[in-house]
Amino acid sequence: MTETINWFICEEGFGHVVRSCSLIEDFLRNTTSDNITVEIFCGDKNVQITERLSVFHDRIRLHEISSNIKLHKTLGLYLDHHKSLQQLIKWEEMISGWLESVLAAREKNTKCLLVVSDSVPQAQLLAEEIGCKCIGISHFTWDWMYQSINTKPSIHPSVSDHCVHYRRGIDKMLKLYDLFNYSIFPPLTPQGNLDIFKNRERSHGYCSYLLSNSFIDSLAKHNSIEGIDKGEVDTLLVMNNGTQSLTNLIEQLIISWPLDSNIKLIVGPTHMTDKATQATIQKSNIKALSSVSEAHNCIGSVGNILARCGYNTLGEIIHTNALGLLVGEWNNPEITSNLEHATEMGYEVIEFNELSTERILNIIDKNKSSGGTKYRRKLLLPKTNLQLGRLQCIRILFDIINSGT
Repeated sequence: MTETINWFICEEGFGHVVRSCSLIEDFLRNTTSDNITVEIFCGDKNVQITERLSVFHDRIRLHEISSNIKLHKTLGLYLDHHKSLQQLIKWEEMISGWLESVLAAREKNTKCLLVVSDSVPQAQLLAEEIGCKCIGISHFTWDWMYQSINTKPSIHPSVSDHCVHYRRGIDKMLKLYDLFNYSIFPPLTPQGNLDIFKNRERSHGYCSYLLSNSFIDSLAKHNSIEGIDKGEVDTLLVMNNGTQSLTNLIEQLIISWPLDSNIKLIVGPTHMTDKATQATIQKSNIKALSSVSEAHNCIGSVGNILARCGYNTLGEIIHTNALGLLVGEWNNPEITSNLEHATEMGYEVIEFNELSTERILNIIDKNKSSGGTKYRRKLLLPKTNLQLGRLQCIRILFDIINSGT
């Protein structure tokens, strides 16, 4: 009988997929048997998963089943509490149907060794159904997120009308996470989230930074992109996030970028209007990248990085020499926690409504004129150390599988 791991990935943004794919690759590389497979359940990221795990295409099975967990945002980078909490109600209503879909999709005649969840709390329902252990690996949990959202003042008057329904959804999440056999957290996990685990006496532990293979490879191989010199300080890499919340900002940045600026603007993959696309062609100091891999390849080559302050972004910038210009997301508890860490580390934190080409250029010029004192001048650790967090997670998974209890 084939042995398998059932791995659940939240499709909110792109960070969960990037992290989980690297962990799955580590797991498969370290198994003693080529017969062990990984069944992956994720809503709409199968193309990215297939690309990242292409070397193990014969040992993974993809199931496009959504976790139904999603945060809603406005164009102004404002977390929409009302819509996000409404999504929580939908999530709770769809749990039973979700479990039926998962049970129907799973490979038959297989023995599940472990259920792993990257931010999919209802994975515990499958673990309970098939008599298997459930392990969580994430930088926050949804019970903390929704509790944080639900306790904040809302701009939408109808939110209070649904408090009972929201509370029921949050209570469901709390109970599901209570039943996880073990949870693993990396650095930068919000303290409030860890407090919930301690107060509810949930079994959990810690690991080092969870960095993706593509990011580590870009540093280890000293990759660079054509037209970008290694270690070039006069460059600004602008990266959109998985939820594409910086799209409008990047559009305006491209259009307004001065032709006489000596700072080269490098734009990661993002949706562009025809006007912005033409600007990237006509302006010699702008270079548009076509893939996330290309953006990763030049992270170690640029002097400045502008991005939303997500977990993966902050964790990666910490391991480069670049000055981070990090954008907040109003009323998002996770991003607020990340920004607190970023501020402590000396990075530039910019409110979304204060963003402009002039302000960005002024920050870079000021930092450069002061001798670049805010650059993160860290010695890059050996690749094995950069993989430490992932290897710690995989060791825990194997220990739990081998314990048989």
